[in-house]
Amino acid sequence: GKYSFIIQQFKSFVDSQELEYVSEFTPDHATRLLLELTKGKVVPGTQEVVYSKPKTVNGFLAVIRAFFNEEVLKDHVLKNPMRHINNLKVEKVKPEYYTEEELKLFFNQEMDPEYRLSFRGLLYTGMRIEELANIHWDDVDFERRLITVRRKLGFKPKTSNSERSIPIAQPLYDDLIKAQQNKKSDTYVFTSVDASKVKERTLLDVCKRISRNAGITSRAFLHKFRHTFATHLVRNRVPLERVQKLLGHASITETLIYAHLIPSDMHDDVSVLNILN
Repeated sequence: GKYSFIIQQFKSFVDSQELEYVSEFTPDHATRLLLELTKGKVVPGTQEVVYSKPKTVNGFLAVIRAFFNEEVLKDHVLKNPMRHINNLKVEKVKPEYYTEEELKLFFNQEMDPEYRLSFRGLLYTGMRIEELANIHWDDVDFERRLITVRRKLGFKPKTSNSERSIPIAQPLYDDLIKAQQNKKSDTYVFTSVDASKVKERTLLDVCKRISRNAGITSRAFLHKFRHTFATHLVRNRVPLERVQKLLGHASITETLIYAHLIPSDMHDDVSVLNILN
């Protein structure tokens, strides 16, 4: 697998340095290795130069570090020669989301009620598409106004944190009441036109078509509704730990991609700390 591929590459680097023993690998070799990993490589048969992604390089470094940690434990080497090598900075991609204007344009388009319900479900709950597709009617608690994501036959949530209850926003609540009165399926809440469980591919095609018809020029994809849900929460002062719970993120670091959206006037909240100096 990936691991043996990295070890292979590491071996050929070691050979190129004409080293016979692990103990001969010095911090200088480690520096050279990093340079080797980060330099551009020419694509055979073209003039194109490609660079490894920082995430890929970091994965490589992690394996080699772990290898030398083992060697230290076995007393084959005194110190890990990779100690001074830092991971490359991975640029966090800022999540794309629909603006309020785009959402208006989108939902003003003609579309099958089944798909409209699915898009609104994605927007108002922030669920992942596979979570939404696997919501059964008995996962919807109209009394307590909650939708619960849970494991069931043929569906396993992404992580244990993904099992969660999401409060139903008023607009979606009204939609669901309506949908319940003329159910397409006895099992699935979100369906295709033929009453079968909604499929990601189908919904994505519909999403792209509606965006085109609405004249929306930004990228159209299903996960963008989840980003939109999170973005609106953060902009409206919902704390990141709460957003993490609603999204079912295993760790707050996943939720931090929304941190740059925290309203700038929250600086006033922090100014209460000025008295501490």
